[in-house]
This record gives sequence, structure tokens and C-alpha cells, in this order.
Amino acid sequence: MKRLDDKRRRPTPRLERLFYRRDPVIVARSLLGQSLVSTIGGVRVAGLIVEPAAYHGYEDKADQSLNW
Repeated sequence: MKRLDDKRRRPTPRLERLFYRRDPVIVARSLLGQSLVSTIGGVRVAGLIVEPAAYHGYEDKADQSLNW
């Protein structure tokens, strides 16, 4: 596991909403390999996106959220 302060990885700016207003497949490919960083209980945590999913909205029957 890499530490957040690893000098080899440069942080990228926060993604704006406009980034997500594209074809879901393009967005998913763009997110692959990116870091997701948050602060939980005052502790900075991070994870690497390794398996993004792309769904085309409510009409996409593969979308698992439809099963709720």
C-alpha cells in the first residue's frame, strides 16, 4: 500500500460536476487508477479506483441500484 505522501504521485485537482456530464463509459475509463481521498473522523484516508462501473441511467437493467 502506498502512502499519501509518496512523492511519485502528484495530486490532481478535485473533479467538477462537468467531468461527470459525459458518456458513462468515458467517465469510468477516466476514473480508473485515480485516488479517492476523504477525511473520516479527522483521519485522512485514500483508496485507488480499480473497477469503475458505467451505467446509462434508469433504463440500464445492469444497474444494481434498480434492485433496491
